[in-house]
Amino acid sequence: MTHLPWYRQPLLLSLMAGLIGFACNSFPIPLFANVQLVLGNTLYVIVAILLGPWYALLAATISVTSLMLQWDSPHVYLLFCLEAMALGGARLRRWPVFYAGVGFWLLLGMPLIYGYLHFFSDLPSEYIPFVVIKQSVNAMVYITLACLIVLLIPALTRLIARQLPAKRSGFGEQLFYSFLLLLNLSLMISTLVFNYYWVNKQQQILGKHLHETAKNIGLAVEHYLERHKSVIATAAELIKHSSPTPDELQRMLSRLHKLNPGFLTMLIADPEGSIVQASPVSRLQGLEGNHIRIDDRDYFQQAFFNERLYVSPVFLGRGFGSDAIVAISSPLYLATGPQVIGVLEGSLNLNRFSELDNDFLEQTNQLMFIVDENMRLIYASRALALPKLERLNYRQSGKHYSSLLPMLNLKALDNDSPEYVYSHYRLPNNWQIFVLNPYAPLLHEVERQFMFTFALLLLFLLLSLLVARVVGQRLTMPLELISKQLNKGKRLTEDKLLDGHNVPVEVSHLYSELKESQRQLMAHQLDLEEKVIIRTLELEQANRKLKQLAQTDPLTGLANRRHAEASFATLQGLCQRNHEAIAVVLMDLDFFKRVNDEYGHLGGDETLKQVADLLKTKFKRDSDLISRYGGEELLLLLPMCNPLKIEQFLNEIRQAIAELEIINPEDQRLISVTVSIGALIANASYSSSLEVWLKEADANLYQAKSEGRNRVICTLSAQDLD
Repeated sequence: MTHLPWYRQPLLLSLMAGLIGFACNSFPIPLFANVQLVLGNTLYVIVAILLGPWYALLAATISVTSLMLQWDSPHVYLLFCLEAMALGGARLRRWPVFYAGVGFWLLLGMPLIYGYLHFFSDLPSEYIPFVVIKQSVNAMVYITLACLIVLLIPALTRLIARQLPAKRSGFGEQLFYSFLLLLNLSLMISTLVFNYYWVNKQQQILGKHLHETAKNIGLAVEHYLERHKSVIATAAELIKHSSPTPDELQRMLSRLHKLNPGFLTMLIADPEGSIVQASPVSRLQGLEGNHIRIDDRDYFQQAFFNERLYVSPVFLGRGFGSDAIVAISSPLYLATGPQVIGVLEGSLNLNRFSELDNDFLEQTNQLMFIVDENMRLIYASRALALPKLERLNYRQSGKHYSSLLPMLNLKALDNDSPEYVYSHYRLPNNWQIFVLNPYAPLLHEVERQFMFTFALLLLFLLLSLLVARVVGQRLTMPLELISKQLNKGKRLTEDKLLDGHNVPVEVSHLYSELKESQRQLMAHQLDLEEKVIIRTLELEQANRKLKQLAQTDPLTGLANRRHAEASFATLQGLCQRNHEAIAVVLMDLDFFKRVNDEYGHLGGDETLKQVADLLKTKFKRDSDLISRYGGEELLLLLPMCNPLKIEQFLNEIRQAIAELEIINPEDQRLISVTVSIGALIANASYSSSLEVWLKEADANLYQAKSEGRNRVICTLSAQDLD
């Protein structure tokens, strides 16, 4: 009995596909909120196409186990296993799998998801349509991807021993189906990518707006507190210097309160903590015995005993009312001395924060609340219906949601589905301003955007498929005509249908080749001869280029060492015959290793290129040869030079290099570099060996470096060593 390799055994192939799908599903691609693109299901769809429903069921069970572990929802087994069976069954009936997938999700998949989420999940009802649409789009992506993989890799069907029966279809039908898959996948991915970036952009805009609103409200609250602190401090100072009578003090207090309506009440207490003046006066007159003590209050004790301006935490008032207030108090002094004679206090009306709510949030769908340093609620927008002065309970939500904005829940604390996105601002006194935007409207906006873009996608898809159908018919009609003429055994003749402008060029060429084979053969022969000529020219050009590359340094464009050494004999012989002098110059970049270390090799390369370009502009004679002799070492051969002026010229070169501003291409920093130059100027008959010249020039270069670098050392020799 012959044993097949594992990849030709359906059971093992299904297991392998399931495991790969499990791994892919373990890393879903986040898009927005709880929208994730799941691509691991592609594997069991491929198995359904190749092997049928039962093997697809096995692969699906393994693949979706990863989703079960992440989502903790058993509906994945029911839904995706049913899908695998349906697609495999459609394949057995020789139905196109893509059409079967569309039918499954329209008739069964979407209703199943909606019913499960509605009856068995705690997901808010307004989120369910978006989730259903998301899952259907996801399914269309991985079904289309699987069909394309099988279509584009026909070898997959030859890997297995058992093949499902295939239904032969016409060229036009296959072309239409292929267009459908390719267009559907490309348009859906384009739409998803567009929506992804659109959603992220909207989140960035909303996040910036929330942050700015929270900051502005925070600054307004801070200004509100600071202004009223300043009022209390200024009033206390005014009372100290005016020494008013009790009646005058009452009038001053009433006038001060009238000018600062942000205070709910204002009062003055004596050293025993008894209220002696108050505004509005009606509050004091309404008390039994017109007497109330505040000596047990922190705002009295802090101002009276510690003698400082004091801002209290939020608390409930008494006697003058039971509103939530912040007390701002200041000690009162005698004009003649530092003795404290009482306390001036103003109860800040926190309900005035509703004005900030109206000013900043009235035109938006946003809400706000303010908490103190102990997370007790100071103020909340009316729509939030939160109890004041109680510790605020909220929960950071959206743990499994992909969002650029932080999210929280105020009501459903045990539900991970977010109620709000928010931004907050902390005041110097540790109060916090939270500005909220309901999450559901954002989701509805994204849902509308998805629906709109996918409606456009469907429209473009239908138009594209219509074009594909027409193009397919136009492609197949001429081929059918040629086939009929060939089948009749007749000689191919001119046909008006084959001369139309709608006939593809390929079909027209095929028809012409069949009629004029001899002419085509001759044209092919001429074409080959032309190609031989072109190839010969290209080869000669390549040889010239290779010769140039063999003589040139690729980085600097200068001559390389080999070319310099080969050219010296020619230059030396020419100058010797004409009794001319030659200057052999060695130039070395100072501290070049430090340049490489500090600016990187890109900086070092740029330095070499800039120095080389400078030298090219300075040495313009055709007889001058500039070469890169080593890493950062340059060799200059200057035949027929003026020995008396060469040192001055080399110093000018040295100075120009020192003043050269080189920009590092990696980080745009400026690189400065200097050179040390050693040169030998002598008659050409000095020596015919370049090594002899270089030995003297190198000694001068060494001396230049020893004497501090960035200098020129020249030797002018009249000796002929040869």
